[in-house]
Amino acid sequence: MKILIVDDDRDLTDLLGFVLQRAAFRVVAARDPTTALELLEVERPALVLLDARLGNSNGFDLLREIRRSNHVPVIMLTAMNREDDKVLAFQLGADDYVTKPFSHRELVARIRARLKRPGTASATGDTSSAQLHFGSLDVNAQDYTAAKEGHALKLTATEFRLLHCLLTQAGSVVPTASILKQVWGYDDPSVRDSLRVAVYRLRRKIEDDPKNPRLLQTVPGVGFLLRSDADEVPASPESSSRGQQTGPDNQEAATTLNPLGEGPRRKRPGRISIRTRPHLRKADSSSLERRLGR
Repeated sequence: MKILIVDDDRDLTDLLGFVLQRAAFRVVAARDPTTALELLEVERPALVLLDARLGNSNGFDLLREIRRSNHVPVIMLTAMNREDDKVLAFQLGADDYVTKPFSHRELVARIRARLKRPGTASATGDTSSAQLHFGSLDVNAQDYTAAKEGHALKLTATEFRLLHCLLTQAGSVVPTASILKQVWGYDDPSVRDSLRVAVYRLRRKIEDDPKNPRLLQTVPGVGFLLRSDADEVPASPESSSRGQQTGPDNQEAATTLNPLGEGPRRKRPGRISIRTRPHLRKADSSSLERRLGR
């Protein structure tokens, strides 16, 4: 398979080329965005290694340009390790983010994990799950298109893979670790923030009300569940039994909002440490005082 390296550091490019060729990859290199886009069109690489800083150019702008017409996997390879930079990269459609300095063995492992990622029909030759339909959602893995109720969804590469992963197991809870391995290629704690960002952004595109999602739901401590829009979201026994007791005056105090926009969650009532007892009748009170010698 062919890898496109986009980095303005000639020494690093030569070193990466040597490492990747030893790992049985073919390598092409570009040192500026214009050349990178030309090679992307002509060489059609299987994956792109992209530096966030390209001299006077910006790797993030190049990533944005790539994602306008191409879903090739992109791994950011950069010394910029701020959380804001990582979040921006994933929002623009990056598949992975590796900070310098890095291990050559780890980089090769990440590239291989990305290239053999499940759910890509063109990479595996398996078309059994290339076209999926569930409820109002349709996904075609051969041409990377998705639609809801016949209207095209504009998804990044990561959002598309996440939706495809959930659709292949629609109606069942997909564990977080399984999603990370299928969408990102490996289960690593550092990627879980990326998953939360991807879920948040995907909800904004497939849900009618992202703050109260009905299709893509979180199962706390387990993973995520994709429901059909025809399914009723079951209410918990506690919330149904207390639904009539919670009035508009105390509704705000009884619920909290989930940070990923999952809608209100009902708080469990706090435990009462002192039990209330019925008031003593006056006669019983007098009898008790006589027994105490008062």
